[in-house]
Amino acid sequence: MKKYLSELIFGTALLHTVVGLLLGWDQLRAIASSGFINAIDPHFDRVAIFWFLSYGLLLFVIGGMVKSMQQSAVQLPSWLPWVFWGMAIPSVILMPISGFWLLFPIGWFTYKANTEHKLANLI
Repeated sequence: MKKYLSELIFGTALLHTVVGLLLGWDQLRAIASSGFINAIDPHFDRVAIFWFLSYGLLLFVIGGMVKSMQQSAVQLPSWLPWVFWGMAIPSVILMPISGFWLLFPIGWFTYKANTEHKLANLI
């Protein structure tokens, strides 16, 4: 299971970023045509696409951290699956038609990776 965790996170990050680029293309063009500097506030649609793409970038960072830790045979933090689930539950309640459902399997794979790591260290 742990073998696929970073790939699942990277895949989710890629999907999130591609969807953001496709759905937010008009807002990104508006930001570019405004010269980038101070081009987001007070436009809610521009703020939304900024944070949407920032979340995708954060997922890439988390995926890289997980991959690096697993290659170094370091156990992932035990709180990490709970963070994914803690983000998923209110997000899915507030926006049921969204990609936040993907945080549940990411949390599960993270939990299983921690369990497998603990078992491997016992043997």
